[in-house]
Amino acid sequence: MLVDKSGFVVNSAGHRAQAFQPDSFGNITSNIGDLQISTADSAPQATATLTIGANLDATETAISPSFSISDSTSYHSTASATIFDSLGVEHVFSSFFTKALPDGSGNWEVNGALDGVELPQTIPSRVINFDNAGGLTLPANGQFTYALTHGNGAAPQNLVIDLNQFTQFGSPFSINKLDQNGYTTGRLVDVTIGSDGVALARFSNGQTRAQGQVAMANFANPQGLAEGSFSSWVETSDSGSPLIGAPGTASLGLLQSGALESSNVDVTEMLVNLITAQRNFQANAKTIETTDSLTQTIMNIR
Repeated sequence: MLVDKSGFVVNSAGHRAQAFQPDSFGNITSNIGDLQISTADSAPQATATLTIGANLDATETAISPSFSISDSTSYHSTASATIFDSLGVEHVFSSFFTKALPDGSGNWEVNGALDGVELPQTIPSRVINFDNAGGLTLPANGQFTYALTHGNGAAPQNLVIDLNQFTQFGSPFSINKLDQNGYTTGRLVDVTIGSDGVALARFSNGQTRAQGQVAMANFANPQGLAEGSFSSWVETSDSGSPLIGAPGTASLGLLQSGALESSNVDVTEMLVNLITAQRNFQANAKTIETTDSLTQTIMNIR
């Protein structure tokens, strides 16, 4: 199979492969149409949630929570992660953790910065707290939400910071998880077809998207099909109507992409048949030669 200039999967005769079409979310539907590989870029997705898992050192000495990003003595620990806006542009979001002066609550103050700039004062600092076993108790749902704006035309962004995997033990600060669910735009890198017939496009941003699922057909009487051009077969009244489905369903088999079917001819058997045919030809030729000789002799006698 080939891909023509319009992205349609075709055979050497230009006949287009048929496939179950995907919807706008990439889910395969029951609609059948031409299998077309789109070369369009994969759209970006803005980061909605940033999950941070870390341990805050319970032995840290509390300091006055007068935070300044330029003063490393105004916080104890920091964690930074790359996030994406609605245009797929990368930004660095940083969280700063400060153990506040003892007030009987054991609070930690959390401050944020975007691309190295402290978030505006209209975005208040956040407070987290732990119980005597080191488990997070505040905020109750373990999350903060920051309303971010970007000056590049991207949409306003509500970024949820998930701290549910935070602990406060008597060991040094450590980060055990830093994960976000956004990604930038991606270019088409590869297309593979699985045994289930799904043509899966892979993009440079790590995303995948189904382009369609190859449709297969079976017939009540395959021997009734008429041979067409370029190794194709044509439906006839003897073959019956096609029973169309996805690979691996009903009586349909699976696909194997990237494979070339080897010859199904028994070379040894064909060589023996060739020798036998050659011997038969020689014997027939000798018979004709003998007959011609006898005929000539008879004619000479007359």
